[in-house]
Amino acid sequence: MILRWLLPLLFVAANASAMEIGMFNLDAHGIVGSNVAQGTYFGLGADFYTEVYDYLSVGVGAYYTAGQHPSQDREIGAGPFVSYDYPLTSFLIATAREDLDYLDERQPFLNSATNSWDYNPVYGVASITTLAMHLMLSHHFGVSAGYRAAFGLNNSDLSKDHSGFIFGLAFAI
Repeated sequence: MILRWLLPLLFVAANASAMEIGMFNLDAHGIVGSNVAQGTYFGLGADFYTEVYDYLSVGVGAYYTAGQHPSQDREIGAGPFVSYDYPLTSFLIATAREDLDYLDERQPFLNSATNSWDYNPVYGVASITTLAMHLMLSHHFGVSAGYRAAFGLNNSDLSKDHSGFIFGLAFAI
């Protein structure tokens, strides 16, 4: 029961690959987490970006997450982002990231007539702001904590209850 209340704070991201292509970077990641709308969710994502100024990066990202009922509960998002990473020390990094994503969501609900899970489709553009602190314990491992705020811009049901505190582990290869 305690784990159920702690899951909204859980967000695990693992860099599956990080590749440099000239002045551009391609990072892929896997995620596990929880929020009010999806419950526990799993996902994959990728970012293609470049550093335009000291600590300031711009690019495009995409992700896919599926919740506890994957055929009725999923979120697909893609769009541009701006990220500012400021190293406070050699091992502590503050990050602010703003995504402007087109989202394709399926919001699950228990259909009382059939007593089975069904979903409502929701589409549109959302603003997703993430503020986090990353503690790099080694070159390939770190922990992070922060807050993710998601707001639907053209649909009030979009990203509803997808905001919350995050805690994570990062692994880099």
